[in-house]
Amino acid sequence: MTNGTFMQGKQAMTGTHQGTSNISFCFATIDRPHCARRLIRSIRQHFPAAPIFVGDQAAREHDQATFYQEQGVTAVYLAYDSGVAHARNAVVAQVRTPYLVLCDDDFIVDADAHFDLALNIFEHNSHIMVVGGRVVDIGNADTRQGEDRHWESFFFLDPRTKILVQLPIYSFRPLEGSASAHRFFYCHAVLNFAMMRTALFQQHGHRWDERFKCNGEHEDFYLSLMAKRELGVAYTPEMVIYHHNITDENYGALRNRQEGWMLFSEKWGVDQFYDCFKDLNLRFFSGLSESSVDSTRFWQDLVNLPHGANEQVFFRKRSHDLAAKVRDLRGHLDTLKKEIELMRTEWGASDADEVAIDSEGFRKDLTDPRHQQLATPADVVMLYREMLGREPESEGVVAARCGQPLLELALEFARAEEFRSLARRTTREDAGEGPQPRVL
Repeated sequence: MTNGTFMQGKQAMTGTHQGTSNISFCFATIDRPHCARRLIRSIRQHFPAAPIFVGDQAAREHDQATFYQEQGVTAVYLAYDSGVAHARNAVVAQVRTPYLVLCDDDFIVDADAHFDLALNIFEHNSHIMVVGGRVVDIGNADTRQGEDRHWESFFFLDPRTKILVQLPIYSFRPLEGSASAHRFFYCHAVLNFAMMRTALFQQHGHRWDERFKCNGEHEDFYLSLMAKRELGVAYTPEMVIYHHNITDENYGALRNRQEGWMLFSEKWGVDQFYDCFKDLNLRFFSGLSESSVDSTRFWQDLVNLPHGANEQVFFRKRSHDLAAKVRDLRGHLDTLKKEIELMRTEWGASDADEVAIDSEGFRKDLTDPRHQQLATPADVVMLYREMLGREPESEGVVAARCGQPLLELALEFARAEEFRSLARRTTREDAGEGPQPRVL
């Protein structure tokens, strides 16, 4: 059966929300009924009347079916492990509203959703088919609570070398648009939290490739969309959803399969894929297996540099990390560049001892509207610990610094001799000069 079996939930929900009548919610799920329930409850709290479609690949269970019906959810039951691409196509085919919101089952919808912003972007930009939003991780084992998850990016594919490169939009001067005073940024791809025009599927015929069960389907979806040059993708950080991944052994085994990557390699003629968002970011495809390598170590081994020489040539990790702490505090790009250049000059850095200036640390400056945040007590304590390496002198000192713009406070710490002294000392330690005495 192509589209599975259906269960139409009762339309008992009442109430309205801005834009609800134009929006449906769509997601796929397998073996995570607890996640699906949490997402549905969060949608219903803020969008009580919105249609919800779920592509469920698990065995049909009475309790879950009853929950779907009580919550007014249309469930599309599919064969077990038929694949996320098949499930998404099945639910999108049922949508009758002009727009749909694509989610993962471990998302949580809150009042920060601001879907009206995406609707406004669509209204003023007829070529844009997808508007992605900001995903905030909360309490995952592999992330800090409240950390933004970024995947808004550009793809560059060279068929001659069979290399695919994915780079974040903050690697480039922003390609910026606006709609009713709200900024958005053009890109090639966004995360699985996105509002899409239903016309993308029902009129333009775009689909997920159902040969992909897991892994590779997301990149494939956006590379295929890229080929349709008249259709655009945008990102707005003001449309927000929360992500909380619940570890499950069975789901993890399904999620970590590599066959999708091998299909992706074959379909797009890719031998190497540089994914800037992964810690091990250079992926090689060979034979029947997929593997990832640390690209810095790869080049070190290739040219047979000794470990110390590699550090001298490429970076001073500790001084880079200290400078990145400053950059990550939502400052303005140009201001922070000047400050880091000033630090580099005063430290007397040579080409081999350079404080690296890369664009990754500025991603929130380009895409996060919260950069004018005022310092809280927790922010002040964090700055003391991470930039000066010590606790504040007293609670009174913390209280006196609260309420200052966080950027200004971070720059004040960066100018302090105590910070510069600590950075110089750790740089010498990294150079192999041994532990340095600390002078406060």
